[in-house]
Amino acid sequence: MAKIQVQGIGVYDDKTLKKKIIQLASDLQKNAKKGEWSKASENGIRALGRMWGAYQDWSMQNESINEGPDADLGKKLKQIQNQIYKLGHQYKSKANVPAMMRSFMLGVQNQLKKDKLTEKIKNTETGFKWKQIPKSGTINFGKYGKYVILSKNNHRVSGKFVSGPQKGKKVTWYSREGQKDARKRKGMSISDTPAFPKTMVKEAMLNERITKAFMVHPTDPSQTERHWVDRFEELADGHGPIIDYGPRESDIYDWNDRRNYKKAIEEYNKYMNKIADGLNKQLNLMNNIWRVWSKISDKYRKIDKS
Repeated sequence: MAKIQVQGIGVYDDKTLKKKIIQLASDLQKNAKKGEWSKASENGIRALGRMWGAYQDWSMQNESINEGPDADLGKKLKQIQNQIYKLGHQYKSKANVPAMMRSFMLGVQNQLKKDKLTEKIKNTETGFKWKQIPKSGTINFGKYGKYVILSKNNHRVSGKFVSGPQKGKKVTWYSREGQKDARKRKGMSISDTPAFPKTMVKEAMLNERITKAFMVHPTDPSQTERHWVDRFEELADGHGPIIDYGPRESDIYDWNDRRNYKKAIEEYNKYMNKIADGLNKQLNLMNNIWRVWSKISDKYRKIDKS
């Protein structure tokens, strides 16, 4: 059974914690219906909330397909897999089994791609190995929402959900190496070092360049304004799926000599200052947009005599 840490309360196995949550929620509902408000306290409700949150986090990490059409398909595919194994052993001494199996698997893979029966993972090789989780970008967890990566190293990936039921919540997942290190060196519990839920990834998107450049509409200034506002809103997302500003909080740590980190930031700031200088020049031009239009408008009003 899995052990789940509930902050400030204790450690439970998953079945006991689920049972306790159901019991507490049921008691709370009964007391509310009867109007027996004194039987529930603020601390008790807060404890229920923490238990609920801890179980929800654990459930998200450990969700598996165990019912419905997916389970039925899984069983049938398992049967076919076993038949392939048997065939391989039957022809082991009669044919070049490794070569035939490789050819067969490539054929299946190509046919699945052709028929669009495989999930598409954008901008990653497979999306399921720790080293292939992007250092920045957005991960789509389907019904659980989209998760923006804030930092990632060999041990952990940290980020925040920007949509779905956990919107606004920061979550950190650990690699196998990270779990071992955190549990052995830092004494962290199993529930405090959850593994990355690889099987739940629907789509992983690397940070991309802004694909829509700033454009000027040939006849309608209001459309120009709307278009520019959209571009600025994209830029305002910070560490989002469009602009990656580089350093993360995790980059502060694990330096043998802090002076090297300081030098790295100094060099980074030189590049950022070039960008800032260019942007400030453009801001000066933008602050004069209304003045330029006023002069142009007056000029052609005189010509038009209106």
